[in-house]
Amino acid sequence: MYPLLKINKQKIVENTQAIIQRTNKLGVAVTAVTKCTGGNLEIAQAFLDGGATTIGDSRIKNLKNL
Repeated sequence: MYPLLKINKQKIVENTQAIIQRTNKLGVAVTAVTKCTGGNLEIAQAFLDGGATTIGDSRIKNLKNL
């Protein structure tokens, strides 16, 4: 057996929505960062579905994959 990480995309959407609601009240924009996901398209889409309007990553190659 090997390690397996299960990611709940709906929770990412819900958590992003919660953060966006709080920061909107303060006039703060949020950039969702996909650094630890290697630019995973499904996770980036979950951030966008949750209301994020920009995506950031520390690696340009990861952003190109999106």
